[in-house]
Amino acid sequence: MVPLRTATRFIFDQYIIVPEEKTITFEYVIEYPDHPAERFREVLTVPWVTAARWRSIPKKMLDRALQTLHVALGVSYWKMYCPPELFIKPGTWTKEQLDFWKTIYTQGMGEFYYKNQIDFRDLVHFGCATLVNQVEPVTRSQKPRCLVPIGGGKDSATTVQLLESQQISFDAFTMGSSHIQEAFVEVLNVFYKSIERQLDPLMIARSKAKEVYNGHVPVSLAYFFTGLLAAVLGDYRYVVFSNEKSANIGNVEYLGMEVNHQWSKSLACETLVRHYLATYVTPSIEIFSLLRPLHEIEIMRRFVGYGKYFSVVSSCNRNFVVSSPQPKTEQGAYWCGTCPKCTFVFALFAAFLPKEQVCELFGKNLFADEALLPLYQALLGLKGIKPFECVGLPEEVLVAFAEARMHGAWSDDVVMKWVIDQGLLEPSVIEGMKKELFAVGSLETLPELFKKCFA
Repeated sequence: MVPLRTATRFIFDQYIIVPEEKTITFEYVIEYPDHPAERFREVLTVPWVTAARWRSIPKKMLDRALQTLHVALGVSYWKMYCPPELFIKPGTWTKEQLDFWKTIYTQGMGEFYYKNQIDFRDLVHFGCATLVNQVEPVTRSQKPRCLVPIGGGKDSATTVQLLESQQISFDAFTMGSSHIQEAFVEVLNVFYKSIERQLDPLMIARSKAKEVYNGHVPVSLAYFFTGLLAAVLGDYRYVVFSNEKSANIGNVEYLGMEVNHQWSKSLACETLVRHYLATYVTPSIEIFSLLRPLHEIEIMRRFVGYGKYFSVVSSCNRNFVVSSPQPKTEQGAYWCGTCPKCTFVFALFAAFLPKEQVCELFGKNLFADEALLPLYQALLGLKGIKPFECVGLPEEVLVAFAEARMHGAWSDDVVMKWVIDQGLLEPSVIEGMKKELFAVGSLETLPELFKKCFA
């Protein structure tokens, strides 16, 4: 739908730190040609940072982290009306920095543009109050400690196990919290830090009322830069994410650009972010993904060997929907059993675990649900486009079916029968795929300390 209003300019106005209340407020202003300007506020609460700690952080480093986060979080407010002019008031900026943010607000919003049929090709124009030729990064000695963002799924569990296998200590981190994350952290039994995020209620109300554009934003970028802030405040050298190799492949082409639901989790985005942080913010903190060398199916193959997470882990994004209450079950983790993510992860579990155990985890047998056949066809690349979800490659789904078929127990289920009847599980083809998908890829994106996790 087209928003009820037209906006001309989006202003990243200011951010306000109140150490005694442990809060940072990011303020944004939207200007309209025929309506008074409106101010939107997003509040982050950092309960574990004392007022004294706030004041002990070098101002220049803290400001650089907050200026970056200010722009990253602003995308949720800008997308309501997509005004073409975006103006940053705080801080000093180079043309190269503004170009970086133009890329983020373009490629990172690809799915949003595609679904709303917005022509993005001359849409995003960044400006700033203070343009300079050069911005020097801030260097500061950070303790060689790790902060691991926890989503509550198999990926972060695998990262945790890889670190523990090499006696690399870490603390857990979440942006916000859900019952899934809380249960997961309890199983980890490690120190846990959270930054709570309170979105502006007016933005949420307008989104629910469908008075503005709605759609996907590059949420992993919010995690990247919130993790950066947590590392600055908590004195960490590394922020270790769990984004995998499979995230690099897009869904569809739109107006000459590949649209990738997982672009903000991709290697391309991670590379841009790492360069930006080292060049303009600080080289003293490294943000990277430990699972970048692995495909989704190899992550699952490793994950099922850990066992202890089965009752708390969930990859279903229904657990994190902001606009509705978090779902809960009487026992175990929540899986909706109807979304692309659930159908994909069910297939991966079926490849490596007994049928009875997989069905118990999900509360139902997804391979026996004929209504899910079109979703599996899409996941296999045989119908429509790759679903706009954090799912793996069609080859991974095919190999998962081949592995599950070997167990024998799934043969009478409608989805498995369809896959078999289509002749998709030809052994020589599957073996070639397995060789690629179960391999450990390049370790070049990992800091030296972490390469031993794959030795």
